[in-house]
Amino acid sequence: MGVYLYCIKEDFKYQSSIKRRKFENDWFKLEEDGPLTIKGTNYKDYAPGAAVARNLR
Repeated sequence: MGVYLYCIKEDFKYQSSIKRRKFENDWFKLEEDGPLTIKGTNYKDYAPGAAVARNLR
């Protein structure tokens, strides 16, 4: 079994079904009406997206 690491260098936006929740940190933003953003353009210049992207499937 191999190990994969994905680096996201652009913001990835996804319309989630999560409502009435709001959260934001350096890598991730969830808005109250469902839009979810994985921040690839943060201050560290990339986002380790493997764990987050895996949970979107």
